[in-house]
Amino acid sequence: MRRKYIHRVGIWLNTATDDNFGGNTNVESSITSSWCNVSTIPVQKLTDFGLDIDRQSITIKTRWRNDLDYFQEGLFFVYKGIKWFPDRIYNKDLVNEEITIIASK
Repeated sequence: MRRKYIHRVGIWLNTATDDNFGGNTNVESSITSSWCNVSTIPVQKLTDFGLDIDRQSITIKTRWRNDLDYFQEGLFFVYKGIKWFPDRIYNKDLVNEEITIIASK
């Protein structure tokens, strides 16, 4: 199980903060990073996940963490300096051991 997760992914959150002029500005803040397994999705399988063919997508498989809310609005992942936004998040075995995240640019 230890050698299954070989990639490091940053988990970020986009939040609105007060800009002291009566408005809001968006700020990207790093929440944490996590070890995971990242793989690209072949073009032939993109339609199986309900995604557009012209978008590049990846799957992120990682351990479930109780300290993170994977379903909160504004959450995105940074892998190799590229921002990836979650399209689908699902728990395969329903015991909160490992989750799979389908993300696209």
